[in-house]
Amino acid sequence: PKGNVRALRFAHLSLEFTDTNRRRTADIEKVFAHGYDVITGTEAGVSHGNAQVALRNAAGTHGYHLSLFRSHSTWVAVRKDLTTPDSVKVGVTPVLRASAAFKPRPPGRWGRRGIVWLQFGLAGYGTISVGAVHYVTRKGAGRRKGALDRLYAKAIGVWGRNHAAGSKL
Repeated sequence: PKGNVRALRFAHLSLEFTDTNRRRTADIEKVFAHGYDVITGTEAGVSHGNAQVALRNAAGTHGYHLSLFRSHSTWVAVRKDLTTPDSVKVGVTPVLRASAAFKPRPPGRWGRRGIVWLQFGLAGYGTISVGAVHYVTRKGAGRRKGALDRLYAKAIGVWGRNHAAGSKL
């Protein structure tokens, strides 16, 4: 840290849902091996091959806490050596229902969407919260895209205000 400033190295891993399990595992391993402080990602739902198993394995091997839920395809990881003892909390804040719940059906398919988050204490700096989201694509949402984006943006704003209360970041 320089003075009162601390830089954290972030990375985002947007997995390709059409990749083979072997390619997906190699991509995950490569990013975790770089040692970024915080990693967020998408396309890791249960319908995305071995993504969840590969993420759990890489997080364990490289010393990361992982926020990953079967019900959502986004995730967050933070290096364990950055966190203060017993400070890590994980969760998911639901935002959108799966596409099958919409009437009439949208042109695309998606699972439940929400903010997958991980909160941790950083010695000398307080509590830091990191969330990961994946907006619905225009191709998938069709005419609903704007309305769904506004719903998501509002939920992100509420989440941010709740998790950044007081001295939290």
